[in-house]
This record gives sequence, C-alpha cells and structure tokens, in this order.
Amino acid sequence: MPRVSFRPQARAEIREARGWYDGQIPGLGRAFIAEVEATLTFLRLHPQMYAAVSDDGNVRRALLHRFPYSLVYEVMAVDDIVVLACRHVRQDEIKWNLARRDV
Repeated sequence: MPRVSFRPQARAEIREARGWYDGQIPGLGRAFIAEVEATLTFLRLHPQMYAAVSDDGNVRRALLHRFPYSLVYEVMAVDDIVVLACRHVRQDEIKWNLARRDV
C-alpha cells in the first residue's frame, strides 16, 4: 500500500478546517479529520480512481463525502503519494503548476 506524506501547507489547511469546524460545533472537527482519514485510506487503495487535474494525470483531486473539501494529491510512484492541499470546494481553482514538490 502506498505511503502518504503531506506538504506543510496541506497540513496547515487541514488544521485550519478542523479548528473552524470545532468552532461551529464541538466535536465536528474530529468528524472532519475522520472523513479526511477515510478518504486517505480509500485513495491509498485506489490512487488512480479520483479525477486528474493535471495534464500528466499525476495530480488528482479527491472530494470528501461529508464536508465540502477536497484533497489534492500527487501520485509520485506506485508506493508514494503526496497530499498537496486540502481545499474548500468554493475556493478558486488551484494553480497546479505551482512548485508541487516544495515539501
């Protein structure tokens, strides 16, 4: 099963979203993290299943089910996935060509 790592920006975005949800309803941040983890588990099993958002098909976007967020990730190799961002679906389209490998 592939190893998943995170860009620092992606970790910060996940923490920010969790904090926002906890501020709305106590415990909702934990539910958000559980949804992120469930999505990560699925994408580790099926990394090519989610929609490609780059011309080369290596950068993909996995939508969370319960929350209006997506995980943007790059399939680096068969055994290596890097989460590039965790974005609210209303945010402007990500500039995919921005230094994707600046970990």
